[in-house]
Amino acid sequence: MQGLRALQQIVVAWGVVAWLSWSCACALPAQVPTPASPPQSAVPAAPSRDPLPQSDRVAGRLRAIRVSTDEVFHDAERSGRVLPRLVNAVHVTTDRDVVLREVFVQPGQWIDVSQAEELERNLRALGIFAEVRVQLVRTNVPLEVDLVIVTRDRLTLILGGGASYVGGVSGFNVAAGESNLRGQGDRVAGTFRDSSDGEFRGAVSYSDLHLFDTWIRGNVRLSRTDEGDGLGLEVERPWKHLKDPQSWRLALAHDELAADYFRLGEEEGSVPYRRLALDSSLLWADGPRYDRSGFGGTARIEQLEYGEATGALAPELRVPGDTVRLFAGGTFRGQWISAFREASAFDTLGFVQDIALATQLEVTLGGSLRDEAGRGTELQPELQLHAGTVFEPWAATLLGLSTDGTIRFANGAAVGFNVSARTQWLSAVAKHHALAGQLRFDAVDEEQDLTAELTLGADNGLRGYDARLLSGTHRLLANLEERWDTGLEIWVFRLGLCAFTDVGWMGRSEALGRPFVGAGGGVRVGSAPLLGAPVLRIDLARPLDDVDGNMDGWNLAVTVGQAFTFGGASRPSQGR
Repeated sequence: MQGLRALQQIVVAWGVVAWLSWSCACALPAQVPTPASPPQSAVPAAPSRDPLPQSDRVAGRLRAIRVSTDEVFHDAERSGRVLPRLVNAVHVTTDRDVVLREVFVQPGQWIDVSQAEELERNLRALGIFAEVRVQLVRTNVPLEVDLVIVTRDRLTLILGGGASYVGGVSGFNVAAGESNLRGQGDRVAGTFRDSSDGEFRGAVSYSDLHLFDTWIRGNVRLSRTDEGDGLGLEVERPWKHLKDPQSWRLALAHDELAADYFRLGEEEGSVPYRRLALDSSLLWADGPRYDRSGFGGTARIEQLEYGEATGALAPELRVPGDTVRLFAGGTFRGQWISAFREASAFDTLGFVQDIALATQLEVTLGGSLRDEAGRGTELQPELQLHAGTVFEPWAATLLGLSTDGTIRFANGAAVGFNVSARTQWLSAVAKHHALAGQLRFDAVDEEQDLTAELTLGADNGLRGYDARLLSGTHRLLANLEERWDTGLEIWVFRLGLCAFTDVGWMGRSEALGRPFVGAGGGVRVGSAPLLGAPVLRIDLARPLDDVDGNMDGWNLAVTVGQAFTFGGASRPSQGR
């Protein structure tokens, strides 16, 4: 009853806040749509630039590509200031060749505004720029244009440390590296994280954005955790533009890990295991830029060696024999795009977030040859699915639906599955004010491999409660946030505010149990030149229901990234 009364008070408070916000919105300027191709309607966010008049939507044969890359801070911004000069001094400005390698249209070919806008989105998605502007400029020859690309770097030096406190779990981390090494877009980093529950992870990694000056990416990782050592190697040719005909990936990983099981936020069981895996995939696509589909295949071989279960839950945990699994399957992929949107005041603060109004479908159907010590070998059909759509049900509102899942069969019955379904909603009340919501359902079940479990707490969306407080096999989470971009800017830092309510259910064997409600508010700090897309999130939340083992009163969480985002700064040409 106490939780119900508190929830009623929160609902009333939300009503008052929403009414006041709507009243204030009447005094703010109306939104301006940002055009794109295909045509689009109103945009539920503040545009990052003025609309381009239809008469200026030029197209023609490309004569030349002109690239200008700039430092983190302009001359006017660093005048008389020590920190901007220091930032520029420790940062190497991006080489223009890095930008040129991302251009998918060459001199002599036809280009229009929609391709220039696509290139702008792709450059922004690299994560090394604070600002990107791509334009077509007419020349003095009819039907001939120049492609003009102007970028401004963000600070990509990784140096420092920090602490976090989320749901009763404290931790610290240190990091050093550079995510735009020598201005080439490559990344080298070393990190170490430790937490109060005894978990630690250290890693050194290197990523090459343009391996051998091609569109191939390479990555190598060396890591050590509280469970053991790890090695990862990956070579990938991703989708680079909307009409890219091919993508492929090859990855090798060897890790010593552990599956941990929690009760009321405390680790009560663990199973160590060693995993060696080789993954590969190859996909082709064809069709118009905004309506493409294709086929391909994927193959994976995985070897798993298990240790003994430990902890109070050890008698309840299923530990299989050492297992080798070989999977091969065929993949269908389709992508249908209607428009694009730019937002800069909701998931991010100042950094342009690209959202595609699109539908995607990817289905892989194949079989696993599973060989487990003590059980023999069997062939298991397996289905993998990703489907999602983002659309505008009405002006200034975005709605996203997505689902991901895998199911495996043996002897005609399902022996393992995991599924995740999500609905997201974003509605602009005014230019710098939005309502955002999320409803997410997850379920897992496993009858042959390690016992599968989910957790729920402040670390994954139920703010006000301890991290991993609830555990089970079925999870439902609802989040509602009211977000403001205050317009306040201190030097290059922008300030945002947020009020939120979270409701979560956790159950086993399809029974979700009772709801747990948390509510609170927080501050968001963003800086495109220094942080790029991420924001610093500081939340103060209170649980409205009693749970044994949970901390009483208000809980503080300090971390990087929104509790949930609407798609992020993604480009649809790369799939999911």
